[in-house]
Amino acid sequence: MDITAPSPAPTASAGRRTRRQLESVAGSWPIGVKITASAVVIGAFAAQLVNRSLLDMSQGYVSVFQEVPSNPGAANVSVIAGMFAPALLLGSVLIWFRLSRERSRVAAWISLISGVLAFTCLPLMMGFSVSAFALAQAHLGTQAAADALSGYAGPPAVLLFIVFNNASMLTIFAAAWALWRSHSVSRAAVVLLALFMVGDIVGVLPFDAHYIGLAAAVLMAVSFFTAPAPFRAKGTETIIEP
Repeated sequence: MDITAPSPAPTASAGRRTRRQLESVAGSWPIGVKITASAVVIGAFAAQLVNRSLLDMSQGYVSVFQEVPSNPGAANVSVIAGMFAPALLLGSVLIWFRLSRERSRVAAWISLISGVLAFTCLPLMMGFSVSAFALAQAHLGTQAAADALSGYAGPPAVLLFIVFNNASMLTIFAAAWALWRSHSVSRAAVVLLALFMVGDIVGVLPFDAHYIGLAAAVLMAVSFFTAPAPFRAKGTETIIEP
C-alpha cells in the first residue's frame, strides 16, 4: 500500500476567514438551551415594554396615582412585568457574554461587569414605582408624594440614578461591539441593539425605543437556531491508498 504524506494544514489567514464565516457558539447549544436563551432575551425587552406601555408615566408619579384607581388590572400587570425585567436583563447580559467572550474578550467583560452593576441597580429603581403603586392603592397619592418620589432626593438616590443610567448605557454599547466582533448573531440584531440604546438616550422617537430592542432580541433568537456548529480545525489526516 502507498501511504501518502499528510494533507497540508490550512494557512492561518484561510483559517481565520473560515472561522469568521462558520463558527458560532450558539450552534453547539442543545435545543433546550436555545429555547431558554431566546425566551430570556425576548422576555427582557417584552417585560420592559409591558411595564412602560400599560402604566402611563407622562406626568410622572402623578400619572400612577391616577391610573391605579381607574385601571388597577393594567397597573398590576405593568408593575409585575417591571419586577421580572431586571432578572431577564441580567440573564441577557450573561448570554451576550457567553456568545462573545472568545472573540472580543475585553468588550464582553466590560459588558458583563457593567451589566451586573446596572441590572442590580434596576430593582432599586423599580422600588420607586412600587412605592408609588402602594401609595395609590392606599389612596395616599398626593402631589407632594409624587414630587418626593420623582426628585431622587438625597445622595443615595442620586448615586443610584447616575450609576444605573451610565452602567446600562455602557452595557448595551459594549455588548453590541462584542457581538459584532463575535459573529455569533446576525449583524442586523447588533445594529438594532445599538440603535435601541441611541434612541432611548435621545428620546425623540415617535414610539418607545424598546420596540427596537425587542426587534433586536427576536433577530438574536433566530440566530440561535440558524447558527451552524462551531468550526474546529481538524488535524492532519493520513490518506491510505491501495
